[in-house]
Amino acid sequence: MAHGPERGQAWVDRRLLTTLGLRLGDRLDIGEVSLNLEAVLEYEPDRGGQFFSFSPRILAHQSDVEASGLLGPSSRATHALLAAGPVNQVVRFREFLDAQAFEGIRIVDLESAQQQVGATVGASTEFIGLASLGTLFIAGIAILVASRRYVDRRRRHAALLRCFGATGPTVLLIHIQTLAMMGVVWGFFGAALGFGAQELMTRLLGEVFSLGAGKAGFDAVLISLLLGLILLIGFSGPQLARLMRVAPMEVLRRTENQRPLISDALWYLVPVLVLILLAFQQSGQSQLVFSVLAGIVCALVVMMGVSFGLIRLLKRSARGVGVSWRFGLGRLYRDPVSTTFQIAAMGLGLTVLVTLSLVRGQLFDSWESRVPPGSPNFFLANVQDYEQPGITDFFQENLNQSLDFIPMATGRLVTINGQVPTAEAYPDPRTASRIEGNLNFSWAKEIPRDNTLIAGDWWQPGTKDAVVSLAESWAEPLRVKVGDRIGVRVGSETIEAKIANLRRVEWESFNPNFFVLFPPGVFEDAPHSLLSSARLEEEQQDVLVELSRQFPTVNIIDIGAILRQVRHLMEIVGAALNLVFGFTLAAGAAVLFAVMQSSHDARLREAAMLKVLGCDRSRLTRALNTEFVVIGIVAGVIAAGAATLTGWLLATRVLELEYVPQLSVIAISILVSIVLVWSVSRSGVRKALQAPPQATLRSP
Repeated sequence: MAHGPERGQAWVDRRLLTTLGLRLGDRLDIGEVSLNLEAVLEYEPDRGGQFFSFSPRILAHQSDVEASGLLGPSSRATHALLAAGPVNQVVRFREFLDAQAFEGIRIVDLESAQQQVGATVGASTEFIGLASLGTLFIAGIAILVASRRYVDRRRRHAALLRCFGATGPTVLLIHIQTLAMMGVVWGFFGAALGFGAQELMTRLLGEVFSLGAGKAGFDAVLISLLLGLILLIGFSGPQLARLMRVAPMEVLRRTENQRPLISDALWYLVPVLVLILLAFQQSGQSQLVFSVLAGIVCALVVMMGVSFGLIRLLKRSARGVGVSWRFGLGRLYRDPVSTTFQIAAMGLGLTVLVTLSLVRGQLFDSWESRVPPGSPNFFLANVQDYEQPGITDFFQENLNQSLDFIPMATGRLVTINGQVPTAEAYPDPRTASRIEGNLNFSWAKEIPRDNTLIAGDWWQPGTKDAVVSLAESWAEPLRVKVGDRIGVRVGSETIEAKIANLRRVEWESFNPNFFVLFPPGVFEDAPHSLLSSARLEEEQQDVLVELSRQFPTVNIIDIGAILRQVRHLMEIVGAALNLVFGFTLAAGAAVLFAVMQSSHDARLREAAMLKVLGCDRSRLTRALNTEFVVIGIVAGVIAAGAATLTGWLLATRVLELEYVPQLSVIAISILVSIVLVWSVSRSGVRKALQAPPQATLRSP
């Protein structure tokens, strides 16, 4: 909606209608005004700024709120300003607010709005960066593999240029210019495709991330073209350098002067470093970038070693098999270096694809899987001490449930180690808001469930010492540790407490948890309310209407509202992830095609020679099928194993997800590898099997 309710109207949460027994069209008295119930609130983008913001709400015109008389000098009211628009404008507005240093305000974005929601969104954005980085690396592999065949087909042309007096660097420059012109032309097509993808991404994610209607400028086109040229020239450079060493004699016969591998490897440093810097600049996630890079390098080394070992094993096992199998396997071990390169390149491309598939599935399954079965789905907040016995009896009589009540008080953090903290000392807006905003805390005799001590010791029962327990995620940004002291003020009372321990909190459990806990007795006399939680099945939730009537000041918070909002968010983000993943799949298909085409000419010539020597078409077909199936199996098995390990590392160490191996994805990846290798390769040799052998052997 682009507007709010008109004067005299109110939009209400559906739960409020149920609780009060009202319908649309009825009138609701709020303070000194009477409002007509005009619409039901289905979704509110600003929900989630605080955990208790999921209680039923009423949306009314500002003039009606002012006329209600509820906003008096002693009212506890908060004010919020919602900002949406193009990213650069929102960022500038946030920088303006940060520069003003307003006291007591809190700047909230999607990732900082909720512990539970922020973790999911953070993992989603990191996955997008991971998929983008993986796509670039896969594209580089495709360029590298395709450039081998390009160079092999240009060797005679290079030899002719050398006969006409061209130097090695001149030959190299000619081919670099040719590739650069092709790169610029196709780069503009890629830029147009990128504009379309950006527009689609903006439409998908605009509701979640407030992307607005911003468009990429001409500088984005230049950057994409420059990056594409760096990838093209950088990854094809080692192969193009071979043309510098072509001798004029190759016009008559094929020879090649070998060059140390380390010299060719230096070419790869340029595009790899550019990719690292670009990925780090775009994401700022150094751990993610280096994890992906280390994984790719390690996977490539392992794949080449495993491929070479399997080829040696195939050579030994090929002696006792039939002629067709022996011909097919012979193609693999007669040129072990080329075969190893093909399998490793194909395996690496498949590894990235399978890894992203595994992590993507884990990402979407992680949210609801983190919520343990039987977790509370309703919270009771703002319960007063005198209401506790009545609410306890109500749940016991109607639902046969007993409730645990946890106290909650509100104060301010006023000192850290005797010094008054300032928001300017903490660049993170979320941490700065803890300095300037209110602090909700509680007290407990024992460590709460879903909390794990990671430093220090829990206090002894009955202690009266001024000590405090902090959540790890709250203490680290404030740069405090066990043994430090913090001062908390409640009303006119200020207590300086020593940090006794740090806790790791499982926020996804949806059990009541607090960043700050004191022992009972330290702030026990402070003004506070009680908080409790309950698990109600759908058929039991009707009793909440009666509970609201008996205890109208109690806030009944439906956790399902949080889950519905996150599910809606994940559906939108999932569509965007599918778009990014589609580019990764396209790059993977390019790798597969390039790998199989790299040995296409040699395979055709060998097939023609076998036909000349009397090998019939059916036997030759079986030999080629053997080669394709073995390559597919080896590449698929290696990719599945590497992807499982890489997916586990990324999920547990980078994205902080609980990883469960998906055997179906692994099995399908092996099958897909076999089918793709066989289909792509067979389509390339089918014409050669039908053509006369002399036509193939006479081709340049």
